Amino acid sequence: MRNGDEPTLAEQNRPTWDEAERLAALRRYGILDTPPEVEFDDVVRIAAHVCGAPISVVNLIDDQRQWFKAETGLGVRETPLDVSICAQAILQLGLFVVPDTTKDPRFNCNPLVTGEPHLRFYAGALLETPERLPLGTVCVLDYKPRELTDEQAFTLQALARQVMAHLELRRTVEEAQRRAAEAQRYAEQLQALARAAVRVTEAEALEVTIQEIADTAREIVGTHQSIVSLARGPDWNQALSSVSLPDKYKAFQSFAKPPDGLGIDTLVCETNGPIRLTQAELETNPRWNSFSPKGRNHPPVGGWLAAPLIAKNGQKLGLVQLSDKKDGTEFGEGDEAVLVQLAQLAAAAVEHAATEAKRHEAEERQRLLIRELHHRVRNTLATVQSILGTTARTSRTVEEFYRAFSGRIESLARTHMLLTEDLWQVTTLREILETELQPYRNTGIERIRLEGPDVELASEVAVPLGMAIHELTTNAARFGALSVWGGRLDVVWRVMRAEQVVLHLEWTERGGPVVKAPEEEGFGSRVIHRVLAAQADAKVTMDFDPSGLRVVIHVPLRAPDKAGSGP
Repeated sequence: MRNGDEPTLAEQNRPTWDEAERLAALRRYGILDTPPEVEFDDVVRIAAHVCGAPISVVNLIDDQRQWFKAETGLGVRETPLDVSICAQAILQLGLFVVPDTTKDPRFNCNPLVTGEPHLRFYAGALLETPERLPLGTVCVLDYKPRELTDEQAFTLQALARQVMAHLELRRTVEEAQRRAAEAQRYAEQLQALARAAVRVTEAEALEVTIQEIADTAREIVGTHQSIVSLARGPDWNQALSSVSLPDKYKAFQSFAKPPDGLGIDTLVCETNGPIRLTQAELETNPRWNSFSPKGRNHPPVGGWLAAPLIAKNGQKLGLVQLSDKKDGTEFGEGDEAVLVQLAQLAAAAVEHAATEAKRHEAEERQRLLIRELHHRVRNTLATVQSILGTTARTSRTVEEFYRAFSGRIESLARTHMLLTEDLWQVTTLREILETELQPYRNTGIERIRLEGPDVELASEVAVPLGMAIHELTTNAARFGALSVWGGRLDVVWRVMRAEQVVLHLEWTERGGPVVKAPEEEGFGSRVIHRVLAAQADAKVTMDFDPSGLRVVIHVPLRAPDKAGSGP
């Protein structure tokens, strides 16, 4: 009868290690499923010879099987774990001996004992790591009950120690080779990084720069996917992105969705440092899950490595992201170190490209302003000359000439002032109208209505149209709706888009003196009809209805030339 303080058989056999740790240690040696090697074959031959046993095995206990690195007398390389005697042996300390398996309750029902090959004797010496994790045994088996001598037991344990020493040496050599290969790869990456620095810094445009960075990152680290994104401000929706993908991902070549400030990429911007995630870590990260609905349009991923692009002043410029290594492995410390260096290079290149872009933009704007100045001076002098001649011919007295000429020159000056106040030499139709009509709006009653969308006018349209509006305003103030207290003026415009963009403007007077068509064409009519047509390709119709003048102007528009306004 067992004493109450004595451990039970189950308690004695309870392992003191974790099975997951044991299996991980076994796999680190990289020995499973390797071909036969003479060093291990010699061990089983010596064990069988010294112990006088027909069967000898170097076996390793996997999760579902026992696998034989070397064997003699069995003729197989593995057996299921449920018939393994060695699976029990690794639960014991030191040398495990079963003199007669038919008398041991743990094995007397084992099919290898009750049936072929009728194993009756087992002795196994533990293969144990320096961390005391059991991997398997060096064992001998016999068809008859027996014992081991002290010399045989010592030899079996010594052979087990030799097997472990060889496994440790093997792992050390492989680790050294791996580190040497990593060092070689790192050296090659640094050389590639140096070559890339030349290409990146020579890129002429910002878009070319970040595409070069994306291609370089994918090439140097060895991935199938690389994305470089620059944030133009706090709103990531305005990001500028470049994607680098191989032919393997042809179906995703058009993928260029920039970050939206909500996904996994924001981790980099929050920590201001590199982040490396395995595929398992990526899939369980909640910010990656928030990206999953877009996964159908996203290239496949395999792990994730990202680093921020940081300017010299600490400003976050964007980030570079990598995924899906070509060799199928997860990203390592070496990959991260290379990407951080590339990100530093990329940040400097981006700042340089942005500076160059601003310089080119300033130079182009200066050239544009000089051309505009030359053009404006020539046109203005020609316009002044025309105003002078026509006003002189239509004026009856010096006072009338002075008043008309001064008013027209002032109108021309106001339009030029509106143009020169704007950065890109444009003004709006509403500004021209309000500038001309302002003196007639402060009368205590609402007599002028302006209605229409914001329309930008380039100088070649603004100047002649401004002169025409001045002539219409002057005529309305002297003879039309603005010359009497109860007169009204409606100016309504809209933009029509068909084959070309056209400004449609209607000038309608009412409540003024009775309107009569002029007997001869004055300067105002010439400006409205001829100057607008010649300088702005406009079409004008004038209706001298007795109840009030109505003028309709159609002016083709073009987008103002904002040189250097790229990203």
